[in-house]
Amino acid sequence: MNVLVIGVGSVGSVIARHLRDSPSIDSLTLADKDVSRARDIAAQKGGAKVEVVTLDADKPGELEKLLRGKGIVVNSGHPRFNDPIMKLCLKLGVNYVDLASSNVAEQLSYDRGYRKANIMGLVFMGEDPGLSNIYARYAADRLDRVDEIRVRDGEFSVSKIRGFVPLFSPEVFFEEVLTDAIIFANGQVKKLPPMSEREEYDFLPPIGKQVVYALEHEEVQTLPYFIKKGVRYVDFKLALSDEFVANVKLLRELGLLSHKPLNVKGLEVKPFDLFIATLPIPVSVASALKGHAGISIEVAGMVQNRKTRFVLATQMSHKEAYKRMGANATSYLTGMVPAVFVSAFCEGKIDRKGVFPAEMLDADMMIRELSKAGVRTTISTVEEASFDQSREAA
Repeated sequence: MNVLVIGVGSVGSVIARHLRDSPSIDSLTLADKDVSRARDIAAQKGGAKVEVVTLDADKPGELEKLLRGKGIVVNSGHPRFNDPIMKLCLKLGVNYVDLASSNVAEQLSYDRGYRKANIMGLVFMGEDPGLSNIYARYAADRLDRVDEIRVRDGEFSVSKIRGFVPLFSPEVFFEEVLTDAIIFANGQVKKLPPMSEREEYDFLPPIGKQVVYALEHEEVQTLPYFIKKGVRYVDFKLALSDEFVANVKLLRELGLLSHKPLNVKGLEVKPFDLFIATLPIPVSVASALKGHAGISIEVAGMVQNRKTRFVLATQMSHKEAYKRMGANATSYLTGMVPAVFVSAFCEGKIDRKGVFPAEMLDADMMIRELSKAGVRTTISTVEEASFDQSREAA
C-alpha cells in the first residue's frame, strides 16, 4: 500500500522510521515544509520506497495533488489540518489517521460519509489520546459495568541544554494547557479552569509520584459515548510542576501568550508566536534528555457484582527512545501507536469503515502488535478482596 505521512517533526519522524522499515508498506511519501528530517530518514535503507515532498499544507491544491493515488494518509502535523485533509480523503477515497483533534464533534461527523465511501478514518490515535483509549477498551471489555475512567500522563525530564524542554509540538502543548479543562461527570461534559483539579498521582517506578492537573482532552469527549457500559466519570490529567503552572499563568496574565497581534516598532507580532519561537524543536534536544515518559489508565467498575479496578500503563526512558528512534520518549510512544496501526492496517489485520476513535479497535490485538514493536504494557487488577495480579503483555 502507498502511505503518506504529513508532518515529519519529532513525532512524525518516529512514524516515518517505523513505516520505512515495515514489510507491509510498498511506498512511503514524507511531506513537510522543512524536509531536512524527511531526507535523513529517506537516506537510510528500509523496506519501503521513500519519496520526500515539500508541502505547504495551507494550500489545498498542494494537498489534493499529494493525496491522489495514496492508500492511507497520516496527519502528524498540526490538528488544524485535520478537517481539510479529511475532506480531501473523502473526495479521493483515501483512508485517514491523525493523532489529536481541534474539533472532536466535527471530525466524528464524517462517519456517515466515510462509510458510504467505504474508507476508514481513525481519529485521535497517538499516545494519549490513542493508546489511552485502547487501554480503556481493554479494561471495559472485561467489566460488566464501567463506572470511572481516569487517564494520567506522567513524565520527568532533565536537560543540560534548557530548563524547559517541550517533548512534542510546543504550539500544540501550550494550546492544551491554556484551554479550559474538561471532565465528564453524571452524563455531561463540564468545563473547569485551565490547569485545575491538582492531584498527586503515583505512577509506576521510576516515574513515581507526580503532580498532575486536569486539561481539555479528547478521551473525555469520546470514551463515555463509545465505551458505554454506564460510564459516569472520565477525566484526563497531565504531570505539570507547580512552578510550571505558576509561570504559565504569569505569562498569560502579562499577555505574552496572546494570539492578538501587537504593533512592535511597525511590525505586527503575535506574542504567542514569538514565545513559541524561543523554544527548542523537541528533536533537537532529544539526545540530551534524561528521565522517563509514560501513561497510566485506571478503569473501575463491576464484574459479577464485585468492584474491580484495572490499571494499564506503559513507560519508556528518553535514553531508550533516543537509541531506538533518535527521539524523546513522549514522541516515541506517541508516534509508534499510529505507526503500528498503519502497519497492521496494510497487512489486512484491520478492516473497519467509517470514522471512529481508538477505543473502537480490537484492544487485545493492538496491545499485542505494540508489544512486538517494543511498546510494553503492564496490566494489573484489584478486586474488593485486595487480590492483586500483575503481568506484562506478551
